[in-house]
Amino acid sequence: MSIVKVCCLGVLLFASPCLGACQEAEVIYHGGDILTINDVHPTAEAVAVAEGKIIGVGSKDVVLKHKGEGTKLVDLGGRTMLPGFIDGHGHCFGTGLQAASANLLAPPDYTVTDIPGIVAELKKYAQTDTAKKYGIILGFGYDDAQLKEQRHPTRQELDQVSTDLPVYVIHQSGHLGTANTKALELAGITAETSNPVGGVIRREADGKTPNGVLEETIHYAGLIRIMPRMGDAEMEGLAKAGMKLYAKHGYTMAQEGRAVAPVDQSWMRLAEKGEMLIDVVSYPD
Repeated sequence: MSIVKVCCLGVLLFASPCLGACQEAEVIYHGGDILTINDVHPTAEAVAVAEGKIIGVGSKDVVLKHKGEGTKLVDLGGRTMLPGFIDGHGHCFGTGLQAASANLLAPPDYTVTDIPGIVAELKKYAQTDTAKKYGIILGFGYDDAQLKEQRHPTRQELDQVSTDLPVYVIHQSGHLGTANTKALELAGITAETSNPVGGVIRREADGKTPNGVLEETIHYAGLIRIMPRMGDAEMEGLAKAGMKLYAKHGYTMAQEGRAVAPVDQSWMRLAEKGEMLIDVVSYPD
């Protein structure tokens, strides 16, 4: 079943016939299964939209009363239409980083089931223009609980991808990650580095040497240190990539939890330029 999300403000409500002149719709959708998420009237035949708001939902005959000379009619071709999803807790900019990284998700979202699979995906990513341009190899979405080995990769395993470039893989939770030896070096993390407040540097058997896994505050600090410098264009590019990935999965409103200043300013610039693809709620740090 193909799915179409309604990218408009408002709730799908069952429409009644217009008593006076009907507001002219910019777009009317019809020709598919329209799910209203309204228990009283769970389905409809058509939806009318104007100025970013749903102005009519119901039978095709009723909704077509909103048709004017400039109205665009969209035949869903049997596809199903739903209201857009609203993200209750998320980081849209971070999702842009995910979109720009090697995909390390496990089935059914992708194909990575073990650490050799992580290494293989990172090696493919290392050949991309993005990796070559910015001099960093990033992966996103691995989960030790879903890997055959039931553990995180080590710095030595990530060294198989490159010893010259920093390699960093971000856990599916976004709260920890694993660095190769070069990335640890660039982040300034050594055997003498103490665990910071709120963070953990996992160690090898000697209890001193970092094994590559960084948790919470040291994960964020380390990632910032190894990331290439980005100007406004690069920041806005990641923000747009995040919005596109949200929209691809049916979200029409996303959250930007704890937005650091450069990220929040990126959202503001995009909004002022009219380049927002979906609605984003940004919470400045």
